[in-house]
Amino acid sequence: MPDRIGADHWRERAEEARALAEHLRDGDASGSMSKIAEEYEKMASRAEWREWQEAERKSAARVAAHLEAENFRVLAEEARVLLWTMSARSYVAS
Repeated sequence: MPDRIGADHWRERAEEARALAEHLRDGDASGSMSKIAEEYEKMASRAEWREWQEAERKSAARVAAHLEAENFRVLAEEARVLLWTMSARSYVAS
């Protein structure tokens, strides 16, 4: 089982609760079950929000890693240019 229960799980529970509410003959019990279904839907929405936030965090981490790698590439290229410039100056000075 995953660390957190996802939105699909809670939506399934909501659907089950709504189906049960439709079959209950007692009005109070049916109303209570409908309220439970509404709470399951709220839990599904919160789970979706968490899933979206996690996906955004992972995406941001991938972008940061790419930018970090790109920065190192740019810095390495700048170092190569600087070394070439310095060696060219040394060659001209001698």
